[in-house]
Amino acid sequence: MNGYDVVLFYFAYPFRKIQTHILKQKLQIITCGSSIILSICDNTISSFTGQNFGGKEFERIRGGTKMACIMAVLSALLLGMVLFFFSDLLAKIMLNGQEAAACASIYLRFLALFMVLLNALFVFQSCVQGLGKPAVPMCSGIVEMLIRIPAVYFGLPVFGFAAAIYAEGIAWIGALALNGISYICFLKKYERHGC
Repeated sequence: MNGYDVVLFYFAYPFRKIQTHILKQKLQIITCGSSIILSICDNTISSFTGQNFGGKEFERIRGGTKMACIMAVLSALLLGMVLFFFSDLLAKIMLNGQEAAACASIYLRFLALFMVLLNALFVFQSCVQGLGKPAVPMCSGIVEMLIRIPAVYFGLPVFGFAAAIYAEGIAWIGALALNGISYICFLKKYERHGC
């Protein structure tokens, strides 16, 4: 399966929507531990930031963000090691067929390497939302899409399937940069000028 097949599999064949959904669910089951932790942490971080923002407790926001980043990195490293070292086994358990399992295994290894970025992205998105700026995380989703499309389009002829995988990480870096810079700028602005 080359990169174009992967893109066509996901985007061009509506009748394969059910198969794509099942594959996505199986990959989500594999990464469920991190997803549950991140979902709980996202809501907690956003609420914590919002409450302390309302109370003008900016040092508490910084401290909470630092602790959330530490938790995100530790959970990413733990899950990342499991995904990296057991990707073949996990893919074979969840998927039928050699080719699908091989592609899923490659994706899981990639996900393991970039899990820290993804977790940090979730932390900063939640913090920016808690600071009362929900448009920034929404825009970061648009930025991710605008990064992924050309990365896949121009990367597929050169790198094949790897381009589709690495487009994900490149998009996460772009979204993390937008949310991280926004978090720093908004927090400094509010500290100087008030809420």
